[in-house]
Amino acid sequence: MKHLTRARRLDRAGFSMIEVMIALAILAVSMVVVTGSLMTAQRTINESVAQEAVNATARRVAERVANELRDLNFTVADMVPNAPSDFRPTGTPSGTAANKLRFRVLTDFDATTTLATLSPTRLSASFCELYRDPATNRVYVRRGSGFTYEVAREHVTDLVVTRAINTVSGVSGPPTLLITVQVTRRDPITPGRTIVGAAQSRVVLRNQIATAN
Repeated sequence: MKHLTRARRLDRAGFSMIEVMIALAILAVSMVVVTGSLMTAQRTINESVAQEAVNATARRVAERVANELRDLNFTVADMVPNAPSDFRPTGTPSGTAANKLRFRVLTDFDATTTLATLSPTRLSASFCELYRDPATNRVYVRRGSGFTYEVAREHVTDLVVTRAINTVSGVSGPPTLLITVQVTRRDPITPGRTIVGAAQSRVVLRNQIATAN
């Protein structure tokens, strides 16, 4: 009978204080590890989303610049510099700089001769200008008439135009312009951190006409 009474007392005793403290410590460590993992995963997701947003912005800017050059008539006389190699057009809206990309474009085709019709800027021997303003990091185009407008107001920290020749089976195709854009933006989540995105757009220049026209 004494043994049964002692056994019942042991059953009612429960956990000791040391056992409870050990269990709480293990639980606290587990919570810290799980919370840290969740925070790291969330930070990674936020950084990925922010990076993709900047890359998407760079793609939009590259396409806008490409659209400005898509109707370019590529002859020796209609693009300055004629054969850019990683050319970075820069300048200011109010001034004229030697490193602006100067170009002339086509507007239509003559139905009777099927020859390309030159734009008014080409006929007047004036050029359009494409450039990035390093003071504002915005991209501008100045038309031959003197009208200047923004192509991109995003924080464009680099703009590169490169000419390439398409070659297939040893035969040269139409020249191609490769537009490379770099956009920099502050991270909206992490103070002091900047995000750099880059994108490229390609323009095949098929509008070649004789310089004499």
